[in-house]
Amino acid sequence: MEKRNSIYAILLLLPSILALVIFMFKPLLDSFVMSFKDINFMSGEPEKFIGFDNFIWMFTSDWFLADLGRTFLISVLVTAIQVVLSISIALLLDFDFPGQKFLRSLLVSPWAIPVFVAALMWKWMYSGTMSPFSVVLIKAGLMGEGESILGGNLAMPALIVALIWHGLPFIFLVVYSGLQQVPDSIKESAMIDGANAFQVATRITVPYIRNIVATVVILRFVFQFNQFPFIHLLTGGGPLNRTETLAVAAMKQGVNSFMYGRAASITTVMFVVLVVCFVIYYRISGKKDLE
Repeated sequence: MEKRNSIYAILLLLPSILALVIFMFKPLLDSFVMSFKDINFMSGEPEKFIGFDNFIWMFTSDWFLADLGRTFLISVLVTAIQVVLSISIALLLDFDFPGQKFLRSLLVSPWAIPVFVAALMWKWMYSGTMSPFSVVLIKAGLMGEGESILGGNLAMPALIVALIWHGLPFIFLVVYSGLQQVPDSIKESAMIDGANAFQVATRITVPYIRNIVATVVILRFVFQFNQFPFIHLLTGGGPLNRTETLAVAAMKQGVNSFMYGRAASITTVMFVVLVVCFVIYYRISGKKDLE
């Protein structure tokens, strides 16, 4: 009977497993195979196996380490700031006060804006000397007359601010939903014992949703590490590659230069880096759970 039920369960899961293999693992395998080939559809020459030449080209280039560093910088900073802001705002909105629902809707609204619309909107706000941000920065003495935010050293901070704004609603919704699961009886008991609101938040509420926060950190880090459309539309990796990440570099090799083997080698390295990060993260989080 148990064997029959197991077979029945496998048959029910089979469509999902096939879909996962077709739409996830098959493209991943194809990209891995392509990274060992010289593929250029514009040249008219057939594909040929070249071994590790694409990886040697990448690791010996003068842009790889810089792009890898920028990718990590953007991923870590954006994810960390989004998580801290989301937790802080969610804790504040966990209390009932006039205008709470309006503020909550306002915070969620950026998530409803398509990526290309949001990126072009921020590009307009950053462009020219009469844009809102440019006027403020010029008056503050942080930027000279005639300079552009996206055309100089402020491009990276400007990109990070825009990415934080666009991705903040997702983390806020997850964290806020998690806060609703915290039993009121636990918080009330702590306050009866003399704990203030700050102590209840930091010692009871936040630890209670630790697993939810850990999950959302992983999801957002992966998303930011692979972030392409927003960066491409806002800065295009410029100026002078100052905001170029590995995803943007892969696009330039694949779409602009038609060097699909090289582009695949970049995405393969990105996948390996993410796997290593996952292993380290789970080892650290596992040790913390045992303590």
